[in-house]
Amino acid sequence: MTIQVVIDILHLEQPLDHRACSKIPRFRMEDGGKHFVFVHGLGHGAWCWYRVVAALRAAGHRATALDMAAAGAHPARADEVGSLEEYSRPLLDAVAAAAPGERLVLVGHSLGGLSLALAMERFPDKVAAAVFLAACMPAAGKHMGITLEEVRQRDRLLHARLAQLHHFSELDQTSFMRRIKPDFFMDSKTIVLNTNQEPRTAVLLGPKLLAEKLYNRSPPEDLTLATMLVRPGTNYIDDPIMKDETLLTEGNYGSVKRVFLVAMDDASSDEEMQRWTIDLSPGVEVEELAGADHMAMCSKPRELCDLLLRIAAKRETSNPSRHSTKNFEAAELKMEISSSSKKHFILVHGLCHGAWCWYRVVAALRAAGHRATALDMAASGAHPARVDEVGTFEEYSRPLLDAVAAAAAPGERLVLVGHSHGGLSVALAMERFPDKVAAAVFVAAAMPCVGKHMGFMRRTAPEGLLMDCEMVAINNSQGSGVAINLGPTFLAQKYYQQSPAEDLALAKMLVRPGNQFMDDPVMKDESLLTNGNYGSVKKVYVIAKADSSSTEEMQRWMVAMSPGTDVEEIAGADHAVMNSKPRELCDILIKIANKYERANHKHLQEMEGSSSSSKHFILVHGLCHGAWCWYKVVTMLRSEGHRVTALDLAASGVHPARVDEVHSFEEYSQPLLDAVAEAPAGERLILVGHSFGGLSIALAMERFPEKIAVAVFVAAAVPCVGKRIIPELIREKAPKDMLLDSKMIPINNKQGPGTAILLGPNFLAEKGYPLSPAEAMN
Repeated sequence: MTIQVVIDILHLEQPLDHRACSKIPRFRMEDGGKHFVFVHGLGHGAWCWYRVVAALRAAGHRATALDMAAAGAHPARADEVGSLEEYSRPLLDAVAAAAPGERLVLVGHSLGGLSLALAMERFPDKVAAAVFLAACMPAAGKHMGITLEEVRQRDRLLHARLAQLHHFSELDQTSFMRRIKPDFFMDSKTIVLNTNQEPRTAVLLGPKLLAEKLYNRSPPEDLTLATMLVRPGTNYIDDPIMKDETLLTEGNYGSVKRVFLVAMDDASSDEEMQRWTIDLSPGVEVEELAGADHMAMCSKPRELCDLLLRIAAKRETSNPSRHSTKNFEAAELKMEISSSSKKHFILVHGLCHGAWCWYRVVAALRAAGHRATALDMAASGAHPARVDEVGTFEEYSRPLLDAVAAAAAPGERLVLVGHSHGGLSVALAMERFPDKVAAAVFVAAAMPCVGKHMGFMRRTAPEGLLMDCEMVAINNSQGSGVAINLGPTFLAQKYYQQSPAEDLALAKMLVRPGNQFMDDPVMKDESLLTNGNYGSVKKVYVIAKADSSSTEEMQRWMVAMSPGTDVEEIAGADHAVMNSKPRELCDILIKIANKYERANHKHLQEMEGSSSSSKHFILVHGLCHGAWCWYKVVTMLRSEGHRVTALDLAASGVHPARVDEVHSFEEYSQPLLDAVAEAPAGERLILVGHSFGGLSIALAMERFPEKIAVAVFVAAAVPCVGKRIIPELIREKAPKDMLLDSKMIPINNKQGPGTAILLGPNFLAEKGYPLSPAEAMN
């Protein structure tokens, strides 16, 4: 949500307790129709049902998709959930809370079948039917790990080999399949969880596994969504409840009508394995979904809805209601590209959202041959932090700052795209890394201006604007505060009113409490955004013409505050532009990238030069050394036709000052600062720092970012944004005897007494130069 429409939440008299807020149902169901409750599989969340939920609701039915504990948007982490009972608690609570006389249709996918079984045993009278979709379906009178026992009997040697190779534990082999090839899990990763009981293993499903085994017949945007949202998951195979043969009884679990839906083109659990599961439970009804991969809710949502309604109708005495669903075949978002070059877009979500909201745009950009990275800010989307663990706006924006800082190649210039509140994070990245950003695109976003603090746009919202949004009291390292949880009615009427129903359903499942950090000092700093950095990056504002949360007038006001900003318009776009008008937004993004491509090439030529032009290297030594230590490198670079300047910092090498005459780190680094400041206009330097010299380079990078093409740290101190330049951790971790025969020398300067170090010959020989030629040591 854009910052200007948020009420003064910090002055609420009675904010909600965030623990209580976590118990509030995510969906408010309409009366009438049948009530379906959906449970996801390993690593997934309620989000994977978004197409089916939207279709069922459109047909007049109630549909509740749940996040199991530590899954989807559930606030717990995997190491905090100690048992299958705790993991399944959201389902057990939902079934227990069903109204008297209400009988639910439970639908479990993959590993979610085990949670279904628990609910059926506990509340058989509340379940009209249980549908197992390519799922684990245990048998009455046998423990819930029976499928694993079958796997053990059939593939014992293979499993032993897998365990020997540390590919995967038993945990990972129970999810979907019967016959496992050694490379089945491909790029998935195992994670050791340290729990309150004992270490346990979880699995994080890899993108290749998702693409080839789970989503191989699903639309590309659903695969994209999955790569953004999967979380580490475990199947609790060592939980005592999984070994209890008396747990599932014929009188309870066995009394509930079961239907197994076979996904006929499942590449992870073949048809044979699914039918073997069925054979363990005589009397189970069987339906087939032709062409469905493991994620049948994505690959065949319409057909799955038809089957679910037919199953539900058979359990009711009332006439089956007909339903109308959309054709959910993947929309073709084919882009006309004026250039064959690949651009790199980094997409930043708005308040309470996550990377998931960009799934349509990311899929389309990638299909058009571009790189697209959608990020979760801290405590958003699938990011593991909770909102009360993120103390500052800098911490919240850290995923973006790190991504821009790590831009792969020198000269790679990104197109940053920020939506809504995400515009503020984009602004912070532009200020820090102006030379890494080709253009910044603000999509119905907060766009601050130079010379004003980032919170200046904030206005009090009209009474009633936020509708059913809820305020959540939080306590973090900075003290008490308030976060906002966007309500379903607000989402429907202010954000997603022009978007597809399935995207609104997805948002209701995935929004998390969000903090605007309005009391953070960085939000009040009028000197934060400078003309030289933030102001030097080309800005484009995309106006959502049908936005009900931030009016067109408000968006144009922000544009007017920053003269020179280019403007694009999207008619019919609500606030969630990436959902209501994904094709139009992609067209605009590619047009913007192409427009600034020429400028990007010019920038690269300035930085890298042509094959015949020379580069200018400036070399900075480490502690106690001088320009002399670079003599071999200087000779070689000059022989290649390049310009090379090796500097003596103050009181180093042959610099005339004495160590007690240099009173500050600024004075010590002055020779470098002067050299960079004097570089001719348009010249962009390559700074190279060794050891302690990395800190001087950092100072020059902060002062003159536009004059530096790239900074190279050679076994050097590399400070990070937002941290002190000399971390105490380095001092704490250094062994006490590391300096060997080096000597400490007391000095006095105008700052007061201090200490200098003189590196000893043994230290130089053993720590500094052990592999260097003897002449260098001398």
